[in-house]
Amino acid sequence: MTVEPKESSTIYKGKVSDVIFYTEEFVADDLSAIITNLDLGKLDDEKEATVKAALLSANKELNGDKIKLTITKQTLYFWLETTTL
Repeated sequence: MTVEPKESSTIYKGKVSDVIFYTEEFVADDLSAIITNLDLGKLDDEKEATVKAALLSANKELNGDKIKLTITKQTLYFWLETTTL
């Protein structure tokens, strides 16, 4: 790039050549490519800090400062079968 004064300039004279610059395009990572371990196992509680720590531990490349969690409760049902001999 070259920088030079406008023709009507009374402040600047001459010109500067070879001014360089670059632009950088940031492409965000898809979370589904980063969070590959979805099973966090049994946790002590459902507090955000507990869940987030487990998520980060299970997915080492995940940046915890750049995510937010929305925790929804799910009820799990277990069926026990009894048999008689």
